[in-house]
This record gives sequence, C-alpha cells and structure tokens, in this order.
Amino acid sequence: MVLLDLHLPASQDKKFISGEDIALWLRDKYPKTKIIIITSISDSERIRSIQKHINPEGFIIKSDMEQSLDLLTASQDLLNDKTYYSKTIKIFTDNNNNNNNKVNGHIIDEIDRRILYHLAMGEKNKDIAILVSISIRTVEERKARLKDIFAITKGSTTNLIKEAKRRHLI
Repeated sequence: MVLLDLHLPASQDKKFISGEDIALWLRDKYPKTKIIIITSISDSERIRSIQKHINPEGFIIKSDMEQSLDLLTASQDLLNDKTYYSKTIKIFTDNNNNNNNKVNGHIIDEIDRRILYHLAMGEKNKDIAILVSISIRTVEERKARLKDIFAITKGSTTNLIKEAKRRHLI
C-alpha cells in the first residue's frame, strides 16, 4: 500500500515530476499495489483524469479530511479489498457513473464538460475550439444549448459556470 501526495518535487533525474508520475509507474511495475492518493487538487477535470488513468483504490481531497480518521478508514478499507473516496471524490465519481450527467433530460457529455471547464478557466471560444478540437461554431452552439438546458435566461457565461459548478459538472 502506498500513500501518495500529488504535489511532490521532481526527482533528480526528472523521470518523475509529480506524484501522478509515480502512481503511473507503480501501476506499471507493481500492479497489485494499492494506492491512496491524497491531494489538495479539486479541479474536476484533473480528478477525472487521475481516476481514469491511475484508478487509485483510495482518493482523498485534503480539505475533506477529518483529522486522521480518513487515513485510518481508507487504510482499513483497502486492506479489506474495498475502495475509499472522500466526499468530493464521491461527488465526481457519482456524476460519472450514475448517469447524473443528465440535466432536465439532456445528457451533458464529455465535450460539454470540457467546454464548461475551459469557460471556467477564462478561455475564449476560439481557444476552447482548439483545446477541445471542435469548431468555434460548435463551441457557440453547445454554450447556447447548455444555457437552455440550465435555464440561463440572461446571456451570462458567468451564470452558466455557476450553475455547472453547483451541479458538480466542473
């Protein structure tokens, strides 16, 4: 079992520049190793990426921790072949696995999520188009569709972002 923070200094040989690199190496070299990731990162896209590529048995956001109880519970769960996810991680996991990506009967797909994420990061439509590999027109159409789905009546992208965050889509 390995307890791993994602914010680590780079190794001297620069082979590992973060805890994420170490986790990927562990998955490759020692696939039966149980990994608990503990981090202050709360960026939904990064969390989804870590879950997809590393799939840690334990995943804890530091701000969710209740003293050392989470580490103790996580360790016990892993030793009993269970997973342990803190509150924030569960929200993102539930949104991905339980079809909670439906809003008013409309599916919010990965492209919608990426657009919302880049909007929240302050990117312009033309830059989002490049980052998501779609046309500017598609970005604009999807933004308009998302505003309709979320019932955003005023043209504010800020309101769209707030609603997406409220629904834990970003």
